[in-house]
Amino acid sequence: MKKEQAIIKIRKKNCCDYWIVVCDSGSEKKFKVTLTDVYYNRLTGGKILKEELLENCFNYFVENDILVSLDKRFSLREVGKRFPDFEKDMSNFIGLS
Repeated sequence: MKKEQAIIKIRKKNCCDYWIVVCDSGSEKKFKVTLTDVYYNRLTGGKILKEELLENCFNYFVENDILVSLDKRFSLREVGKRFPDFEKDMSNFIGLS
C-alpha cells in the first residue's frame, strides 16, 4: 500500500539553497538543501524546475523511508553518493528515463 502523500513546502533562499518543510504523518521536519546547477542539470537536463525536482526528491525520500536518515542540512548530491540507486530511481520517479 502506498503511503499518504507528504505536504512539502519549498522556499528558495538563494541560487542553490532551499529551505524545505515536510509534513508527514503528523510530524514536521525542516531541512536546508543545497542543489547546485551542475547536479540539477545532471538529474533533469533542465526539463523541470528546481523546485519541482526538490518536491519529487522529498516525495521519494518519504516513500522510501530515507527522510529519517537525512541530516537537517545537506547537499542533494550527497544523497546520490550515499544511496547509489537515487539518481536512476529519481529519473524513473520523475519520468525522465
